[in-house]
Amino acid sequence: LPRMAALGALQLQLLLLDRLASGLGTEMVALNQFASNLQSVIPGIVGISIAQSAFSLFSRSAATGNYHKLKRNIVSALLYNLSMTVPGAVVLAALSSVAAWLLRLDASVAALFTTSLWIYCIAIPFESTNHIILRSFYALKNTQWPALSSAVSCALAVTVGTLLLHSFGVYALAIAYTIAQ
Repeated sequence: LPRMAALGALQLQLLLLDRLASGLGTEMVALNQFASNLQSVIPGIVGISIAQSAFSLFSRSAATGNYHKLKRNIVSALLYNLSMTVPGAVVLAALSSVAAWLLRLDASVAALFTTSLWIYCIAIPFESTNHIILRSFYALKNTQWPALSSAVSCALAVTVGTLLLHSFGVYALAIAYTIAQ
């Protein structure tokens, strides 16, 4: 049940950030979605894959009470994750103008898109790391902290997005998402 609440909080966060974007116009909603969806590819491929494959190691170590090995496995997974997501984020940020071209974005929004994507790229290692940390809690049969963390993350993202929206426009959404990671 707490895992379902955590996933619900994440979906609520995305929905409320889209709601904030809708106040900026339909073009900005699309721009934000393109940037957000593109950045999510790396955490989806790297972070989730590492977290899923490491979960059995985490669970075995936790079940046998070998917390030293659990810690070693978590650190190893985190370092492996960072060794791929940090360069991935840098490459994606560097290719943001190519992504804008592939999406056939008008020149008037291409600059907004590339900057938004750069901001979202900062979140990539953190989002990927989050998947691993969540699995470490699940291995310890602790689902309450991840659920609470997701609720706090949702509230933080929506609050930051709301506070920054008038000053930073569409960038506020990427900033809010990144801070909440």
